[in-house]
Amino acid sequence: MNDLDIKTKLIKCIKDTCAYDEDIKEIDNLKNDLGYDSLEIVSLIFEIEEAFDITFDSSDLTFENMETVKDLINLIKKTLAYETI
Repeated sequence: MNDLDIKTKLIKCIKDTCAYDEDIKEIDNLKNDLGYDSLEIVSLIFEIEEAFDITFDSSDLTFENMETVKDLINLIKKTLAYETI
């Protein structure tokens, strides 16, 4: 799966779990720009895991790893790479 596929699928997950109407960019902050609260971020994580058929390592689910859309793309790429080993 290439970066564009990951980004496209992630943006669909974000749009399915938040009421943000504008274009979603990699630099968007989940809390400040997209309006997520902690419970909504948990819902987003479940949505991502289901959409990508992955399971995040709990040690990776820190605020620093999930602050922006780009952070989530990197986390997904890391998890996909790890699960294919």
